[in-house]
Amino acid sequence: MNTPVTLPIFMHTAESASLNSLGIDIDIAECEVREMVFFNINSISAYTDDRYDLPSPFSEVHANGSEYICALSIGELKQKLGV
Repeated sequence: MNTPVTLPIFMHTAESASLNSLGIDIDIAECEVREMVFFNINSISAYTDDRYDLPSPFSEVHANGSEYICALSIGELKQKLGV
């Protein structure tokens, strides 16, 4: 990937992070969505969670050893990245 790309990424709020730290399972859709600029993406995949039927409405972005949950479906993400 030569051109930076801006993607909508789910971010924990203070409330969702607190619930998560207590071991309470939260729905990712309850988290805040913020734009994040990626300069390097190693791979992408569909987001899998038992709450959602496949194909999932979300996707995962794998970059530099970290995973991010994107608010785009895998098809929308592929289209945005030109894959």
